[in-house]
Amino acid sequence: MKSHDLKIQDKYFESAGKSKLFEVRLNDRNYKVDDIVVLNEIDRNGLNTGRVKVVKITYVLYLKDCSFLPEAFKKYCVFAFTLIYEEKK
Repeated sequence: MKSHDLKIQDKYFESAGKSKLFEVRLNDRNYKVDDIVVLNEIDRNGLNTGRVKVVKITYVLYLKDCSFLPEAFKKYCVFAFTLIYEEKK
């Protein structure tokens, strides 16, 4: 199990772990089930707001395995997650 620190735009942060239970990401970190992801909220200027959510990956769809997709998409994955911690401010 690995831990990954990721930035997430403020417009997606609020719903992460509630109605938004997935992320589409470049698979440059080799995401796996049971990995922990720390979602760090950033504002529209790219500045860290200090708000954090911690999630656990429950499923990974590697787009490289989808033969019907164009090659450009195959570097990405979609992972499902559950919220395990939310820092309240």
